[in-house]
Amino acid sequence: MKKILLSIAIVASIFLTNVKAIELPKVTDHKKVTIYIFRGHGCKHCYDALTYFYNNASKYSDYFEVKAYEVWNNSSNKTLMNDVAEYFNESADGVPYIVIGDSYTTAGFGSKTGDELVEKALSEYQNKDYKDIVAKYAKNKDYTIESLSEACEQEGIDGDTITATE
Repeated sequence: MKKILLSIAIVASIFLTNVKAIELPKVTDHKKVTIYIFRGHGCKHCYDALTYFYNNASKYSDYFEVKAYEVWNNSSNKTLMNDVAEYFNESADGVPYIVIGDSYTTAGFGSKTGDELVEKALSEYQNKDYKDIVAKYAKNKDYTIESLSEACEQEGIDGDTITATE
């Protein structure tokens, strides 16, 4: 019986030590950061990204907002994604293509990715020199931008959806 309890305690401690709490900065009058998700309708990794942010949006609403551009069915939005990728001297070959300030990621999506993106957004929130590259390229053009809730609705994500996992 002692071996079983010890085994349970060891397993529990492993899980508890691997849980990383994200420390929130002090809320200031700094402009909210925008996380842009260039996505494809029906893309599993995009679905996971939207689900992650949908399930965590209320925790971070003072710091950032999430906006989405659907690029598989909207050629204007795809052009914007390509213009932004060109700024980074990259090609946007896949989605989700996620941009925060003047950095981006294209590495699929999992809950660890979400936590890293939240940390990046919180860091940008504290950055006095925060640059919103996507807003710069989207200025004075006609693109179809979606709020997080609009993108989630289009993908069938609602309050019953579970958080994305690795």
